[in-house]
Formats: sequence, C-alpha cells, structure tokens
Amino acid sequence: MLCASCTNNKHLISDEAERAAVQQDFEARRDTLTQGNLFQVFEQPMSDEQKEAMTFLYAYMPLADIADHPGEFYLENVDYAFKAREEMPWGKVVPEREFRHFVLPIRVNNENLDDSRKVFYEELKDRVKNLSLYDAVLEVNHWCHEKVIYTPSDARTSSPLASVKTAYGRCGEESTFTVAALRSVGIPARQVYTPRWAHTDDNHAWVEAWVDGKWYFLGACEPEPVLNLGWFNAPASRGMLMHTKVFGRYNGPEEVMYRTPRYTEINVIDNYAPTAKADVAIVDADGKPVADAKVEFKVYNYAEFYTVASKQTDADGKTHLKKMPNDEIDRRVREAAEILDITQFLDRKPKALSGGQRQRVAIGRAIVRDPKVFLMDEPLSNLDAKLRNQMRAELIKLRHEIKGTFIYVTHDQTEAMTLGDRIVVMKDGVVQQIATPQEVFNHPANIFVAGFIGVPQMNFFDAQLVRSGNGFTVKTEDMNVALAPETCAQLALNWDGGDVKEITAGVRPEQILLADKGEEGALQGTVEVTELMGSTEHVHVTAPDGQFVLIIPVVDLEAKGALKAGDTIWFKFEKNATHLFDKVSGKNLI
Repeated sequence: MLCASCTNNKHLISDEAERAAVQQDFEARRDTLTQGNLFQVFEQPMSDEQKEAMTFLYAYMPLADIADHPGEFYLENVDYAFKAREEMPWGKVVPEREFRHFVLPIRVNNENLDDSRKVFYEELKDRVKNLSLYDAVLEVNHWCHEKVIYTPSDARTSSPLASVKTAYGRCGEESTFTVAALRSVGIPARQVYTPRWAHTDDNHAWVEAWVDGKWYFLGACEPEPVLNLGWFNAPASRGMLMHTKVFGRYNGPEEVMYRTPRYTEINVIDNYAPTAKADVAIVDADGKPVADAKVEFKVYNYAEFYTVASKQTDADGKTHLKKMPNDEIDRRVREAAEILDITQFLDRKPKALSGGQRQRVAIGRAIVRDPKVFLMDEPLSNLDAKLRNQMRAELIKLRHEIKGTFIYVTHDQTEAMTLGDRIVVMKDGVVQQIATPQEVFNHPANIFVAGFIGVPQMNFFDAQLVRSGNGFTVKTEDMNVALAPETCAQLALNWDGGDVKEITAGVRPEQILLADKGEEGALQGTVEVTELMGSTEHVHVTAPDGQFVLIIPVVDLEAKGALKAGDTIWFKFEKNATHLFDKVSGKNLI
C-alpha cells in the first residue's frame, strides 16, 4: 500500500509558506531530539501527503508522545485519517485547514493514546456513510451515548477505548471520547471548555463539530435531535470564555488567546452569543504604554472571583477579550423588562420580588437570549388566579411580538385552549391527539381527550348503537335518538359488522338544553345541585341514563323560574351533539 502511494504528489499543505513553516518547526525539533532514533519512521517510503502529515504531527505533538509510541503507530493513524477522507461522502468538502488541525491529530486532551481511530472507524463507517454531514454528527453522538454515560471520576483522562470498557466518564472524558469518534470518520471536531461558569464555581467541557462551513456545538454523549442544543445553552450564552486548544500553529478566524510552540489556544465565544471586544490599555504613572503587562480577565460568580484568561499587553500596552457588548446586554434586558412590565423591579434582589414577579423574571431570562424555540414548563403554576389570568394575556401578546415557536407544557386546559395554535394531548407519555384547540374540543380523538378538555367535563353514559339499513340510532333505557345522515355515513365507513354495538356516548354540558314535558327527545331528571357561576348556572341532574351536568344561561332560568334541589326537569341534547366512543378502545367512532 505504501509503495503504491509513493507516486501520489498531492500536498497536504498546499500553501508553500505554511508548508515551509511546518517543515522548519519539524527540523528544529529533530535537531534537538538526537537520541533514540525517534524519527526513524521518516526513512521509509511515504507519499508527499503522508510525509507532510507525519511532519505536521511530529512538529507539534508532545515530547512524550514521540518517545512513547513508534512512528508506525502515527503512520497508521494518518492512513486511517486519509481513508476516512476518501471513503466518507463529506471528505471532499472538508477544507484543508480543518482537516489538518481537527481531523488529523490523534490527541484530544491528556489521555493515553490508543488505537481508537481504527476501531471506531470500522464500527462507525457503515452507520454514517449514507447520512449528510449534519446527521452524521448527530448519529455519532448517539453512538457515543450507547457506549459512555456521565459519571464523575478523577483528574486523569481515560483514553477513548478505556472509556468504552468502563462505559462512563466525566465531561472531559466524554468529550475526549466524542471528539475521537467524530475524527475517526473524518469529521472535524474539537473539545471546548469554559474555565468557569458565571453562575457556579465549576467548569464544563463539550464538543464542537464542523459542518458545511460552520462550527456547531453538542453535549458529548448527550444526544439531541439537533445541533447547537444542550443543557448548557443558557449558561454558555452568559459565559465569559469558551476556549479550545488547537494542535499546531493555527490561523483561523477565531480570537487567539495564546500561542505556544505546540498549540494555539482560541476563544470560540462567538458560537454562543453576540460579542464585542473589551479593550484594555495599560499605562505607567506617566501615561506611557506598558508592554508585556499581564492582564487577568476574571468572572465573578456567587462563590469566587476566578481568572478565566490571562493575556499580555502588546507594544502599545493594549490587549482585549471578546465578550457580549454591554449596550447589547442592556438593550435586551430593557426590552424584555418592558414586555413583561417589570422595568421598575430591575434593581431589586430576588428575595424582594413576589412569586409572580419572579415568574416574569424567569420568562425574561428566556426572552433575552432571543431563542428560536421557547420551552415553558407550567410557567404560571405558582401565580394566584388574578395574576395567572393577566400573565396568560401577556403571553398571548408576547407570542405575537416575538417571532419564535412556543412549546408550552401545562395541566391547565384553559391555558392550553387560549394559548395554543395546536395542542398535543398526552396521557402516560403517549400522544392522544394533535390538533387545533377547536378541533380537540369539537372532535376529540378518544374518551380521554373528551373528558380532559372542557369544564365541566363531558357527560358520559352507556348506550347501544343500533344499525338499521343505512341508519344508526343511539338507544338507552330512556332515549332513542336517530343520528343525522352525514353521521350515519361516517359510521358506515368503519362499521365492523353486526346490528348492535355497545358504546359510551358523550355530550358536553353546554350542548344540553332545557325542554318542556312531552317535547320530542326530552329526558326527565331530578335536580341534585345547582351552582351559580354568574351569567350561567351549572345544574347537576340525575336521570335514568346517569348523571348529567347542564350549563344553563341565567336569562333562561329567569324565564322558566329558578331551579332547586329536588325539582323535576326535562332536558334534551342539541342536534348532532352526541359523541360516540368505542366501549373497549375508547376511540371516537365518528
């Protein structure tokens, strides 16, 4: 294989100046390390690409890596990197720079090196080869989740294959493992750290992957349906620094934090929030610039004052760090506060806010991040009735003012009906129906949805559905209702045979009317309880076919006379008001 590739004159590094710089760094290193035949692998035949890749690795890898592993180990890894580039469909679109710095290097952190690139490639290639690059990143992360889960460990970083064996790792080990897996199939990937969160005295590591010209982030071994989504979205958008160490001399678009002879540390905060430069100028007592002064950028969280970055001033006494601009922060906070009517509370501490005010602040924290999707999990649950009604109206206005999708979780059907364009009704984790509020109310998919939506809930009673030719009749001890022709036509489409079917019938309280004795379709009942609700009265009635609740306008009662417990009344159903449900499955038959 190696002899055949000797005729390949393709360069790994097409830019002559960059190629010369790498060669110079390599030769300087080789001239320093003269003991032990550490560079013997370069004596065997290699193609130009192989040799340039090996030269690049040896120029910048840690000294221990050169001493601990034979050259053949690195050459095999180089060949597998080229193999992935050749066989994976995205291999031809990955730019030279991204391939060189984010696919070719073996080391990710301070883990022991192993044969994971070869092992992972053979296991993953058939799983991702027919996917887009975007979907391949998601699929690799699913695979990583199948192998490794989060468990705190010690400061040592296990190798990728060791993580497979133990099946666990902390975030630094999960991200090392995931980067190795992505690189094995030719996907540029890098491990990203935040030195300290703004909200707690801890750090975190995750992964970024290059897809079609853009870097996306993902939680390592924490699969999501899309990229740029993880539990850390919110804290990352408020973080002071997100950084990564890039193998070799890297000249990408990101802000360079620090350069060493072996790696380039870059700031990737642009991937998490809008940013601006925070410029710092250091002068002496006479106002003259101070060169090479150490400037520490610190984050102040509830527990500590922590240095996230140290930089040196240039000849003009200046240095800088990218961060979200103060005026942008202020604009977003003010805008969200005005929408939620909490501008007057901005200077208060949380303990000085009421429950409702705290709830609005929580919603404001979501608004300032300008997300495409808002997920609200019962945001009004802790509010009193008056404020809940007010906030419900505010949320309806908010939906019209903010261009975004709202996913709103609630047990309150009033919130669901008034706030939703579409409702997903779930029971025990299973979706029962997805439809508009009106469709869910008028055409419930099953008896659970029918009983769940509507206050008071739908009245249910046992009945028989009797077929006679092309017609259907709902029969009970006290009722015999012929169904409308259009309803009969729908029933006939899915009729499973027989003349009689046991069903559960249902009718909503607002579709039951008071009737006169002897009126066609009138049912007799006895009033048990009445509840005055203002403009309507809820009348609880016992009839031969079961218990019923009627919603009667007060003006109708004024004409007929007030009802009290023990009164005998007659009532009837509105035309086409009866819902029919299968007795066993509970499904709506119409």
